[in-house]
Amino acid sequence: TCATGSPATASPIIMTVNANLPAGISIVANPAGTICAGTSVSFTASPVNGGTTPVYQWKKNGSNVGTNQTTYTDATLNNNDIITCVMTSNTSCVTGSPATSAAITMSVNTNLPVAVNVISNPAGVICAGTNVTFTASPTNGGSNPVYQWKKNGITVGTNQSTYTDATLINNDIITCVMTSNTNCATGSPATATPITMTVNANLPAGISIVANPAGTICAGTSVSFTASPVNGGTTPVYQWKKNGINVGVNQTTYTDATLNTNDIITCVMTSNANCTSGNPAISPGITMVVNQILTPTVAIVNNPAGPICLGTPVTFMATPVNGGTIPAYQWQVNGINVGTNSPTLNSSTVTNGDVVAVIMTSNAVCPSPATAVSNLITMNVATMLTSAISIATPSTTICAGTPVTFTATPINGGITPGYQWQVTGINAGTNSPVFTSSSLANGDRVTVSMTSGLACASPPTTTSNAVTMTVNPALTASVSITSPVSTICKGTIVTVMATSLNGGSSPVYQWQLNGVNAGTNSPTYISSSLMNGDVISVMMTSNMACVNSPQVNSNNFRVIIDPQKCPKEIYFPSGFTPNRDGKNDIFKPLIRGNIVQYKMSIYNRWGQKVFETTDWQKGWDGRVSGVDTDSNVFVWLCTFQFEGQVSEFRKGTVTVIR
Repeated sequence: TCATGSPATASPIIMTVNANLPAGISIVANPAGTICAGTSVSFTASPVNGGTTPVYQWKKNGSNVGTNQTTYTDATLNNNDIITCVMTSNTSCVTGSPATSAAITMSVNTNLPVAVNVISNPAGVICAGTNVTFTASPTNGGSNPVYQWKKNGITVGTNQSTYTDATLINNDIITCVMTSNTNCATGSPATATPITMTVNANLPAGISIVANPAGTICAGTSVSFTASPVNGGTTPVYQWKKNGINVGVNQTTYTDATLNTNDIITCVMTSNANCTSGNPAISPGITMVVNQILTPTVAIVNNPAGPICLGTPVTFMATPVNGGTIPAYQWQVNGINVGTNSPTLNSSTVTNGDVVAVIMTSNAVCPSPATAVSNLITMNVATMLTSAISIATPSTTICAGTPVTFTATPINGGITPGYQWQVTGINAGTNSPVFTSSSLANGDRVTVSMTSGLACASPPTTTSNAVTMTVNPALTASVSITSPVSTICKGTIVTVMATSLNGGSSPVYQWQLNGVNAGTNSPTYISSSLMNGDVISVMMTSNMACVNSPQVNSNNFRVIIDPQKCPKEIYFPSGFTPNRDGKNDIFKPLIRGNIVQYKMSIYNRWGQKVFETTDWQKGWDGRVSGVDTDSNVFVWLCTFQFEGQVSEFRKGTVTVIR
């Protein structure tokens, strides 16, 4: 009742007819392929037409394992284990359900334990700076293991099986981490057992040597040289050298008694200690200073030397040879010690005959013997002597510029007195008993002081008398000649007069006629035989003191004869005195006028001719054949002719007066 929609039509049913579905299943392993023992492998099932809730039954070698899951995990697989899965589908129209998967046969490799071992070369204790090579030896490292070296935990080196280090220090830790690339490796990466380094510091080998005795030695001294090694080890080896040549033996000491100056001693040490540097070591050289054996001597002198006066201070001085820097002195007088340790001895109490000596002890290097005795000085002590000196000179009046010599006469001046000349208080001259000067001035006072060379002169220095000089100025001498007449007649008596300046009290005159000496030593020259053109001059020698040039020449006087103005006369004397006193010694006529012809003959009372001449200027000297005649009367005959007149003849007598 009350139905609406009726008839009603049911909803259509559309049939879904599924085709029959074949059930299936496949499984995969993860990881797939060969695995290592203990590897956890997950097997996963992939169903085909399993429905919404398929059921899974995993099987291992046919035995049920696992749970109803799409996966099965197993970490206990062994080689050749077979894993399968049976799936029961809940889908409709399924066929072949339950379906079994294809089996997975396991390939399981045994696990390989990975390890690495490191060794060092050199091994054990090393020296600082040693280049050490560390080598890694892997176990199950595979074909291409990876290496990571570490030094004190810090990455070092490269991916190599070796690591080299030359900067290692003590307690450095070296290790290596090796990552194996082999299958089924266990314990990879593997770390090697650490190597803890024992590094000894480098020890510089050294050696020093000392000499005993040290420093400068004497020739022939035996010197021991001792070596002190540094880091020489337990048994160092020693090689001593002298001037570079091997000497001695393998000992820490070397002894030599034949050393010379500049010899150089060294020692070469070869250490057997670990970690030495500078091995073998050479010591610094010891250069020897070898002094020759010296023989000390000492000589003494006294000052003043020679004789001395009683009470005179005397200094005795020692001169050492090879005495060293500070020789010791012991003075002795007559063998008794006196004085102090000094190279000089001062005494004013020595007496005549005292013997002075000194004993010197040398502090020089290598003296032999060390003590020397000097020469002996025997004292000559004299009494006091009074010294004096006087001087003299040939003349105290001189001309300016004249050399004057003063001579000193000492009293008690000794062998070598000292002289000090003075001119008006100014030192002059040299140390000589004679003093010569050409520069004295008027009023100069000359003295000399003498220092006696005698030991006992009193006073030691004395001064002479004073010589006061009168020095006249230098003068210039001159002479001139004049005559009352200038033009004369032949035969005229001509007087030429000399007028001198500074000629002195008795000047000397030398008249000259035409350059030939004539006349006498007189300030006048008289002649009646002058010829026209004759030249008269005079040379005067002054005797006045202080004349510069004593000999001076006058002017020339030239004779002029005028025959026209001159009378013509001839006069024969009645006698003459041929005694060669320069007065009336010759018999000849006095002529005025120019004679052009002349001849005179003289005869004795027997008529014998004793003289004849044709030169009116030549006369008879009263001798016959070179022999003086007696006083007697002689006859003369003369023929003559004046210029412009006729010839004349005269005769007469002349008396020889003896």
